[in-house]
Amino acid sequence: MNEAAMQAVALWVGLNIGLMFMLAMNVVRYRRMGEAADPARLEGAIRAHGNNTEYVPVTLLGMATLAAMGVSANSIHILGGGLLVCRVLHADGMQRDGVPVSRIIGNIGTWVVMLAVVIALVSRGLPL
Repeated sequence: MNEAAMQAVALWVGLNIGLMFMLAMNVVRYRRMGEAADPARLEGAIRAHGNNTEYVPVTLLGMATLAAMGVSANSIHILGGGLLVCRVLHADGMQRDGVPVSRIIGNIGTWVVMLAVVIALVSRGLPL
């Protein structure tokens, strides 16, 4: 097993768990405000956390599988860094009015990372 790649996965899993934690605490912050909270801001915080919860775990699982299959640590860092940056951009955009560019870039970027993981997994999983 590629130890450097697994260490890279550990880094990106840890950082993404940290992001998930911060998004969860943001939801708690708005909920604790009770009636003083802006309902639109609370909804945005909930949606940012929920969207992150939908996309990140399966992508990290794919990255861990790639690392276990011998993909380089640099490749894992590219995927992990791209995922984290895109999720931060998306979360920021989800909590702003309208549809800001950060949300669009974050969403599309997340899909690009996911698609790269899909292609890498399927190409390595096909018997040749």
